[in-house]
Amino acid sequence: MTGYVVKAKNKWYYKCRTKGCGNNKSAESLNKTFDELLSYFTIKEEFEPLIKEQMKITISGLTKEAEENKLKIKATYQEIENKLERLEERYVTEELRQDLYVKYVEKYKQEKVEILKELGRLESKSSNHEEVIDLALQNAVNFTNMWASGDWKRKVRMQYLLFPKGLHYNKKNDTVRTEKINEAFLWMACQQQVLSKIKTGIPLLNLRYSCLVEAKDIKSNVFLEHLRLIIKCIWLSQKTD
Repeated sequence: MTGYVVKAKNKWYYKCRTKGCGNNKSAESLNKTFDELLSYFTIKEEFEPLIKEQMKITISGLTKEAEENKLKIKATYQEIENKLERLEERYVTEELRQDLYVKYVEKYKQEKVEILKELGRLESKSSNHEEVIDLALQNAVNFTNMWASGDWKRKVRMQYLLFPKGLHYNKKNDTVRTEKINEAFLWMACQQQVLSKIKTGIPLLNLRYSCLVEAKDIKSNVFLEHLRLIIKCIWLSQKTD
């Protein structure tokens, strides 16, 4: 939907651009609905410390496999170092021809390069989890204010950060729906409702998310990737400002 103004009334409306749709709605009304929707994803400061600790525990559990992989990779790297050392000893004692020595040295060195690349990739994703958590929560606590004070570009970025596939409005039923919600924001909203002892979900989206309370039900790669998207959005917003 796109916005337009009725000059005679000096009021803004949203209109569906799909041919034959003819759907339009007061901007004031839809903006109010969106503000209400944002309130479910805006974290209250009183719950911030508890949600932070729970998120640290959750991410620790989700990244356990990655930590185990890093240990295996480091062990493999040490094995190659040992092979190179033995290779050197055999070459020095003339147990190994020069051509074979050169061949295997190059082979092991290339394996070391690949292992270091993989190790660097894993460490870059897990080294800044604490910072990611802090920034994600900072964003969630200030979500409503950031939306209210942001310019058009920031609002568009934030909208698609929270709802990657956008929002759909049904004029007949006066309801909003979405195909996808940023899993990290959804998780925080769910935790807040648990702490508030309110488990109604998000009525505006006809959504109940009790299944997300347990960390085991969260997909690790999706959850962590959505956290990174939050940080990217914050960085872009600050750069624009």
